Amino acid sequence: MKFIGINDDSKFTKEKLTSAGVAAGIITLCVLSSAGIVSMMNYKAQKDMVIQEEKVEQILDETTSSVSSEEASKEMLAQDLLAEGASGTEAATSSSSEDTSSSDESSFDTTFPEGQGLTSDTSGEEVTTTTTTSSENTTTTKATTKATTTTTTTTKATTSRTTLKEYYDVVYAKTVINVRSGPGKEYDMVKQLQEGDAIDVIAKTENGWYKTINGNYVLQSLTTTEKPKVTTTTTTTRTTTTAATTKSTTKATTKSTTKSTTSKANIDGKNMVSLGKFKCTFYGPQPLPDGSYSTTTATGTKCKQGRTIASDWSVLPPGTVIYVKNDPLGGDGYYTVEDKGGGVRGHMIDIYVDDESAWDTTSVEVFIVK
Repeated sequence: MKFIGINDDSKFTKEKLTSAGVAAGIITLCVLSSAGIVSMMNYKAQKDMVIQEEKVEQILDETTSSVSSEEASKEMLAQDLLAEGASGTEAATSSSSEDTSSSDESSFDTTFPEGQGLTSDTSGEEVTTTTTTSSENTTTTKATTKATTTTTTTTKATTSRTTLKEYYDVVYAKTVINVRSGPGKEYDMVKQLQEGDAIDVIAKTENGWYKTINGNYVLQSLTTTEKPKVTTTTTTTRTTTTAATTKSTTKATTKSTTKSTTSKANIDGKNMVSLGKFKCTFYGPQPLPDGSYSTTTATGTKCKQGRTIASDWSVLPPGTVIYVKNDPLGGDGYYTVEDKGGGVRGHMIDIYVDDESAWDTTSVEVFIVK
């Protein structure tokens, strides 16, 4: 039996070879085109990434340069302030701090194109830059910079030089000095101290001022810790020609002095000696650098209204019990010397009260209780 046309499909004809070649060419072209497109996309993404990294590095360089310039100007300002002394220190310091804050904000307030962002680590030691490409591929680059660290150091260097440090001592005026309400010559003058006046100090500032126990300030360079020597005036009395005249004069002088200084009184059944009239002032709790108030006396006791007074210890030593006639506080008139103050000199007592603003300076007669 003969099958006609059974091998016709398996024969290679010219038309079939041509069709197969065209199909193979089309497939090859598609593959090459796809490979080329992918390569171009990868190249573009890499190029965009390099451009973004260059922009970030440029911004970081500008930031570091700006901060370094700011640091140099602040160091020059600090040197000028030290050369000029204490005048205007607090104002200059406040200005420097504001400049530092503005510099930090302006250095990092940079607007990036859409899809880019610059974020600063709150520790101030590391800056993280995130760049997003059009193909949504994100690359994070970490770069260490000294910009924020330098800013922090500069801020510490320009810290207000009026910072108080505890310092307890008694100093003396080397000349006539002004007592001011703040640590600087721009503050109001409260009063003047004479040469040799004692000043109770509770703190000192970095710009060369002492804070007194009354909350005022004196310039440190105008004081000394050495107690001034007391100048004793010796009066030479000429000897009279007769012994009788000398004896009479001495007797009269002694009698008059004794009578004026040893006036005795009997109060509440107690023998007392009058010291005469004393200037009487009033003081209250003393402010401390941390904002609280101190009621501790120089002898270590706690102040109490109606008992505690401050005096010149060369006149009324600590522990002395006195009687104040017509007690201004309306009490029994008995007080104990437990405190002292730089402004309390000679025949003067300073009575402790809870509210010193309610009392005015007066004059009282003081007796020593025997």
